[in-house]
Amino acid sequence: MNHKSFIDTLSEKLGNTPEETQASYDVLLDVFTNNLKSGNQINISSFGLFEVNLKEDRIIVDPSTKKKMLVPPRLELNFTGK
Repeated sequence: MNHKSFIDTLSEKLGNTPEETQASYDVLLDVFTNNLKSGNQINISSFGLFEVNLKEDRIIVDPSTKKKMLVPPRLELNFTGK
């Protein structure tokens, strides 16, 4: 399902216009993004848990050159379904 068909299906179920549904979707996505950027978890009952974890820096070895490289730390989004 692509974005347009998702919005169309959701607007039919809600009885809204696609424009109203898109506006609600944008607000929901903004709230999710801001909370996850702040380090908060989002737990949706009967669906799952979204959380951001810090993946530590690590050293890897390039198999072709056998050269060691440092991979910097990064944030990783995790979802655990219920």
